[in-house]
Amino acid sequence: MGKRGLVACCAVLVLAAGCGHGRSQAGPAPTMGPLSSEAATTAAVPTTTTSVVIDPTTPPATVDLAYINAVMAELNTINAQLVELVLTEHRVSLQAQQLARAVFAGPALGQTYEEAATVARRPPDDFKRPVGPFVTTAQRFLSNAPTCVSFVGPQDNSQAVTDPHALVVAIALKPKDPKVDGAALNPTPWVMSDNFAAVAPASPKNDPCTG
Repeated sequence: MGKRGLVACCAVLVLAAGCGHGRSQAGPAPTMGPLSSEAATTAAVPTTTTSVVIDPTTPPATVDLAYINAVMAELNTINAQLVELVLTEHRVSLQAQQLARAVFAGPALGQTYEEAATVARRPPDDFKRPVGPFVTTAQRFLSNAPTCVSFVGPQDNSQAVTDPHALVVAIALKPKDPKVDGAALNPTPWVMSDNFAAVAPASPKNDPCTG
């Protein structure tokens, strides 16, 4: 299967049933023994943690992995809304097309329309309802330039399908054309480009920004 075929299966419309490279299975919860008096005293003291909220709408001076993960959370949420809408309406409506244009660009957009039409005609039975988003975790950059950012990392589809697979993906992000997303559905300045692809759980053989 070529790169485009893997894209259609694993990233466009969460049709991940045939794209996994291995099942992910959760192990038993760890057990803990009783706390010592010293540990109990320490545990009783409240601690304050500070979480950093990352704004996916504005790129930082240096684009880092944390920012990319915030962007992907937004894009994956919109993609889940697209799938849920197609499953509910059994058609690729104008609203669905708007959602697709907000997330995808180039040939990937045409592929998205094709996959959406297939889902509308023959809905798979392994979607969770409502369809939840992928959780994509960028772990390593392949390219990091103003015109294209690509990365590799795991993608969890357990919120989207009932039979989730362990996936590793390489994804390229390119600057969004604001005129295409006229309804401003995508709050980030990025879209997933025509070169993103699923890869085996190892270093990708090519960079989606250049391959």
